[in-house]
Amino acid sequence: MNTKPFLDVLTKNFPAKIICLVIAVILYVFYQATLFETRIFPVRLDVQTPEGMSLRAGTQAPKQIQVTVRGKTSQISSITEENFKAHIDTSSHANAGKYDFPIYVESDDRVTLMTPVEIHPYPEHISLEIEDEIVRYIPVSANISGEPAHGYEKRNVSVIPDRMEVIGPRSIIEDINALLTEKIDITDISDNFSSDVAISTINEYLHFKNDTIVSIKVNVAPVETTASFKGIPVIFENLPPDVNMKDVTYNVDVGVRGAMLVLEKLKASSFIASADCSSAVVPGEKFDVPVIIFAPENVRVVSQSRKTVNIEILQEGAVQTGDLIWEPYED
Repeated sequence: MNTKPFLDVLTKNFPAKIICLVIAVILYVFYQATLFETRIFPVRLDVQTPEGMSLRAGTQAPKQIQVTVRGKTSQISSITEENFKAHIDTSSHANAGKYDFPIYVESDDRVTLMTPVEIHPYPEHISLEIEDEIVRYIPVSANISGEPAHGYEKRNVSVIPDRMEVIGPRSIIEDINALLTEKIDITDISDNFSSDVAISTINEYLHFKNDTIVSIKVNVAPVETTASFKGIPVIFENLPPDVNMKDVTYNVDVGVRGAMLVLEKLKASSFIASADCSSAVVPGEKFDVPVIIFAPENVRVVSQSRKTVNIEILQEGAVQTGDLIWEPYED
């Protein structure tokens, strides 16, 4: 076979033919490029840790990553970020420490059936620190603010349940002394108070086995205090009708205890100081008689300046006028 005519045809105007071929290739590439499109989607990133391990406190993976998808424009124009899932699996390392973990991207069937398609996450790896996860029962503390109404006080606060089972990284769990509830305002209350509130000591590293709602009960009672009242006159009572005593005046100071709101309304005249003279019947003799303090209801006497007073019984038939005592004349 004579190949010379073929070679002559092939090499004739060869530079022009090469230029045309290059132009054709470029046009083909540009044409194919018009058939393909690149899109970038923000995709939520989940971190999967095996049981007994968790991310170390202060270590955070990004909430989202970028997923780049390249494919035919006619195919990828209808997909969204909902067609993708991204996650990190830390189960490849069983010991605590800092490691580089690859990011895995999964697509649903709609994307999988597209041909051709390229999917790339950005970034492709993330450095995370993992540590042991522990379980601990931690006390719950009520976050009380404000003060009860005037004359009342907070006696005690109960929390049910008073402790909760919490799971989380060792570095966090071991540093928590108590779980604090949401704030409870008891300003100006005068009765017992109860409410259901949530735990406020919650972050992404902690997991609660049960509900995070607790019942708070605040017991409120009147404030008890002491007060003193001075100059209460002693009243002499039960002196026999045929017996006279020397005029004398005594006053008593008393200390009492009771509810603040009650004591604030009292004055010295609210009390009675009584001296029982029924046993003082011998003329010319002096007697120490007990002084009893009568206080209003729910008020307790805790001290008194005089527990007895001294009285003198006059001679039979003697009378007193002012400071003078007139005794009967005996011949």
